Amino acid sequence: MNGFGYIKDGKINMKSYTMFNLFKKTYELPFKYDIPHYTKAYLDNNPYLKRLLKFSRRYLYILINGQVSLESLNINEKHKNILWINISAPSLGDSLMDLSSRVLLKNKNVDLYTDKKNAHIYLNDKIFNSIIVDESLIEKNKYDLVIIDSYSTRSLRVKIKNLKNTQFVGMYGYYNGPEVNRALYSFHQMNHLLNYELNENEINENSKAKMDISISDEKLIKSLNLPQNYLAITLGGEWDYRTFNNWDKVIEQILLIDSDTNIVFVGSSNAKEIATALLEKFNNKNIIDCVAKYSFCQTAQIIKNADVLLSCDGGLMHAANGVGTTIIPLFAHLTPEMQLSNAIKYTQSGYIKLLAKKENKKIVFMIEDSGEGIKKEDINKIFERFFRVEKARTSSMNGLGLGLSIVKKICDRFNYEITVKSIENKGSTFILKEK
Repeated sequence: MNGFGYIKDGKINMKSYTMFNLFKKTYELPFKYDIPHYTKAYLDNNPYLKRLLKFSRRYLYILINGQVSLESLNINEKHKNILWINISAPSLGDSLMDLSSRVLLKNKNVDLYTDKKNAHIYLNDKIFNSIIVDESLIEKNKYDLVIIDSYSTRSLRVKIKNLKNTQFVGMYGYYNGPEVNRALYSFHQMNHLLNYELNENEINENSKAKMDISISDEKLIKSLNLPQNYLAITLGGEWDYRTFNNWDKVIEQILLIDSDTNIVFVGSSNAKEIATALLEKFNNKNIIDCVAKYSFCQTAQIIKNADVLLSCDGGLMHAANGVGTTIIPLFAHLTPEMQLSNAIKYTQSGYIKLLAKKENKKIVFMIEDSGEGIKKEDINKIFERFFRVEKARTSSMNGLGLGLSIVKKICDRFNYEITVKSIENKGSTFILKEK
């Protein structure tokens, strides 16, 4: 027998796909349009047997609990009342991205079951009717369909315990391991489940996080009387490898360009010490500290009122995306190896500078290094997927040639132009400018 099946009325009913085809779902994107991903790196770094065992445990859990025949491949007009189970997102930012495609379900009645730490983001949401954090409050006979974030045992257990006989679809499903842009993934998968109501360009243009701020939070932030125009900077970080520690140099450059620039610090409690140190160093009346003073949604409103958010990573960067504020992301990549790594990798000595200037009332950012530079004939190729300069291909330097192609996609998505000036053996300057 070369396939998996399910047992019904004492008979084995074979599915139309083999076990191998099912297993491929763990690393192949489930939709027809391409998005940036790290599948090759994931497959290279994770042994086949380890991946197979993880998949097998998940599939057998579904099989043993009689769920195989309940898995749906789409969301159709019969699915009017939906429960979305989202308890696998490790952070606020991931939750915002994973649930971003809920806007495509505006004609459905959708409730959300999620972790307590994430629930407060959605209390004023215009799509979710109810936010459930207590499993006992899930109504057993209310839903036509369950959306499960991933086929992890934790998420499946909630579904099986409370809605055992209800159809379900998976957002990530068996897909597990390869890094992706979670907002893009969410929108493309939801579009796939809705039988491609939107084309590729429409999905890419709309795939971003979304936040709804309450009127009371808007009024509270308005009462702070913040300056009419200001630059918001996100300090701190949930993980050390995604935390930027040289904000003083960035602020120096900004104030050097325009000493009257208003700056508002935002961030959670892990940024208190950084904020205090920066305030002591600059002692500038134009710098306002809002770190760890307001809720996540209130802080999002501060960001919404900003001209631009300068950020490394984390939930507040995705909140800015959700409220429509322009973002200048320093570490907008998916793995730590890619964070400013090109400049570091190809600059064995000399300097790396992060510069900013104001040009026609818009902030322009530049990353400049004194490294090896880029050959003239390669400059037009560096933003292509999997392209690596000759020296990188013939040396021990790690890399897939995906970094700059992803940067280009991010810039396009946020209406930014990225250009490069480079002289071989002298260095390169990457310029990010709003179109």
